[in-house]
Amino acid sequence: MKLGKFSLIAAASAFFFPGLFFLLFPILGSARFDTLLTTSTAFSNFRSIQGGMQIGFGAFLFCCLFKREWITVGLLAQVLVCATITSGRLLSLIVDGSPKTVTYLLTLLEAGGLLIALFSLYLIKRSPSN
Repeated sequence: MKLGKFSLIAAASAFFFPGLFFLLFPILGSARFDTLLTTSTAFSNFRSIQGGMQIGFGAFLFCCLFKREWITVGLLAQVLVCATITSGRLLSLIVDGSPKTVTYLLTLLEAGGLLIALFSLYLIKRSPSN
């Protein structure tokens, strides 16, 4: 259970705090990923998805820490989100070519978050209290 809580804290932080930065400072946040925000529609989309959705998901993972029965739900959500983000990055690597170094680092972190959450779920399932 301790690894599961650690996994949720790390993932919640990794989504919530960058999301807050992207919401408040979209030009700085988008520049790191070669994303140009040139219209109000682009700003709206970036703030809502990179900001709002990440803040919401991070907050959800934080909430899952406070009820024992929600830890498994939070870890499952972490698995699904990290798996789909990692899959999208790998597909882009194949289809779009080699990105900046930051993208490789993010891919490793997201894949690591996926593996830690999966292992945490495995440990919870094996636990005698289940």
